[in-house]
Amino acid sequence: MMEQREHRGQKKVQVGGLEFVCMHRMAGEDGGASIEIYGDVDGEPFQVLRFDMFQKGPHFHYAPGDRARNYQFGLDDKLVPRSVDWALEQIRDNISEMLRIAGFKALAERVDRKAFETGWTKVRDCLASTAPEGMLGKAPVKAG
Repeated sequence: MMEQREHRGQKKVQVGGLEFVCMHRMAGEDGGASIEIYGDVDGEPFQVLRFDMFQKGPHFHYAPGDRARNYQFGLDDKLVPRSVDWALEQIRDNISEMLRIAGFKALAERVDRKAFETGWTKVRDCLASTAPEGMLGKAPVKAG
């Protein structure tokens, strides 16, 4: 049986040559804040990373737009108790490296790292604006 999926309040923001689609995603009985990251791959927008900061099973994906290479990694609540903050830190500090790991070296080299020094807060604010009251991941997003 196909799992019920629901997406609420999608909003988009551009930073450093990437597009971030923020939403609240429900997948079965789990859900939470979610960020899909798109970049230009071979002249087309392509989902290169995704962070699903779900209440029960937070995780992230390398190359979710490619079913053959979609690698999903769970986050351990003991090691990463604040999945939303962790995801935003990865976007702010490690986006280029994550793109390389996902197999998008050329895109990683085109990312404007300077734009992320202050622009990452646009992603944080976009995400906060899509979450139902009290449902932003495991903990509130800390101020930049």
